[in-house]
Amino acid sequence: MSAIPPIGALRTAKNVYGLRHPSDAKAIREAALNGRRAVVIGGGLVGLDAAYALLEMKNDVTVVEMESRILALNVDERAAKAYQERFEAAGCKFHLGRKMTGTVENEAGDVTQITLDEGEPLPCDFLVVCTGVRPAIAFLEGSGLAYERAVTVDNRMATNDPDVYAAGDAAGLSGIWPNAMRQGEVAAKNMCGEPAIYEDTFAVKNTVNFFGLVSLCVGAREPEEGDKVLIREDRKSYKKAILRDGRVKGIILQGDIANSGFWQYIVKNGIRVDTIKKSIWKLSYADFCETEESGEYRWKAAG
Repeated sequence: MSAIPPIGALRTAKNVYGLRHPSDAKAIREAALNGRRAVVIGGGLVGLDAAYALLEMKNDVTVVEMESRILALNVDERAAKAYQERFEAAGCKFHLGRKMTGTVENEAGDVTQITLDEGEPLPCDFLVVCTGVRPAIAFLEGSGLAYERAVTVDNRMATNDPDVYAAGDAAGLSGIWPNAMRQGEVAAKNMCGEPAIYEDTFAVKNTVNFFGLVSLCVGAREPEEGDKVLIREDRKSYKKAILRDGRVKGIILQGDIANSGFWQYIVKNGIRVDTIKKSIWKLSYADFCETEESGEYRWKAAG
């Protein structure tokens, strides 16, 4: 379920929407008719998805984000700037590094204005709150199951009750669909008496696509002290690699992501690239695969 902050009337007003379920999208679409003033709280991927759709419906859109830039969890500052420029060219306004502190409501209880830090007012006809999600586990109170922000599970997806398993958002291990599917498979196998372990926990991967500009990010977005950063940039693309001890800890590709699927394997498995005598930007599947006697390709052993 959408995590709505307890600020002003955000949790009670009828013109405030989360974006988690198809019914949310339908309600937002109805609210967005006639080119109204929309405020989106949250400049992450979901918030920008909402802003993009609202701009297409000719709404007056403003995004409020606590971080100093958009897409802080998805790409680096350089790549985020390219998206912000495109959103602004389409008419979107941004309040970055700002916090929402309150709301003003009309007699019907609808929010007509929000207040930003330093008292700045921001009028609106409706709001879309994209500040994250939380598992809907309140019903577990008093059940005896162990949980905090999510249900506590082991690597079999088992809870502290031997007859109860959890997966996906309820387990809080990963926010991406492929990992949630794998968790469900592991839980189902163990429930049926077939031992299985959830091992592939790597979830630092995402793609972004707005206004025809595509980005792929795997692993770290920003370097740590001692890391080596390689950047290649031209009019059509931006590429950034973060290397640590001869291994790629993070890769960002923007504009041109063709033939880039192997990077997830390289980053996730900590494959050395400093032993390959070619530019990192010329690497391909062929550098990390080998051919079996049957002629079938397979990944070389990680190392």
